[in-house]
Amino acid sequence: MLINLVGYFFVYSLLGWVLETIWRSVEDRRFVPSGAFGFPLCEIYGIGALGILGVLFLWPELAQAFWVFQWLFFSALLGFYEYLSGIFCLGVFGRRFWDYTNLRWDFGGHTSLFHMAVWGVLAVLFIHFIHPSVRFLVEGA
Repeated sequence: MLINLVGYFFVYSLLGWVLETIWRSVEDRRFVPSGAFGFPLCEIYGIGALGILGVLFLWPELAQAFWVFQWLFFSALLGFYEYLSGIFCLGVFGRRFWDYTNLRWDFGGHTSLFHMAVWGVLAVLFIHFIHPSVRFLVEGA
């Protein structure tokens, strides 16, 4: 079980790095590798994915809930997670790894309603499409 969680963490951190690198590269119109510590990993995605799995473990009915409810629930939860992560990074590392102050309806620059909606969409895709495939790769079942 623990080895599977470690596997999930690294797979989702790598997938997060790919997603962030694509996002930033498209925004800047040049290749912009993501990651805070020089590795091709975005740990915030790995921890976020484990958080989703933890919520689904504690509340298994949520996996079967209507997708709009899943989207609303995870938009709020992951938005709060991003907000707390932004505060943590600013306090511990003394810098912002992302800054949404230029966006409308931002929350201290740490998250925004737009990004919360995106996290909700990614969570629904994660539950129904991404994790079943990754689970097969990590667990072989």
